[in-house]
Amino acid sequence: MAERRQITVGLLDGPLTFDKAISPMAVSVKGIQPWVAGQADIWLVPGLEAGNMLAKRLAY
Repeated sequence: MAERRQITVGLLDGPLTFDKAISPMAVSVKGIQPWVAGQADIWLVPGLEAGNMLAKRLAY
């Protein structure tokens, strides 16, 4: 959708690993510079199973 310019508001970046999406410290240690690294607000997953795993990981 981003490549087709259907998303016009906000910053879109990825794919990011779990630690790089939620931890500013992991981003600074690894020396990467994605737009949303360490402060992602919305995560998209490819399917129900991946969403379930992400939700369980966030719960712990």
